[in-house]
Amino acid sequence: EDLTEVVNKTVADVTTHEELDNATKSFDEMKDDMKTMRVQMADVMAMNRPLTDTVTHYKLKLRNF
Repeated sequence: EDLTEVVNKTVADVTTHEELDNATKSFDEMKDDMKTMRVQMADVMAMNRPLTDTVTHYKLKLRNF
């Protein structure tokens, strides 16, 4: 191999390493976003239960009206 080939391979390896590092950071950010969404979904489900109970209660009241 001549020096040009070695340099080109090294540059390609560095670029690949940087891309993998960026992908890892993006994946970590996505995992954090997923954790946040799970918490938000649990909150929405917790709020939905009383709302469903209220709607059911009023449906029964209207049915018996």
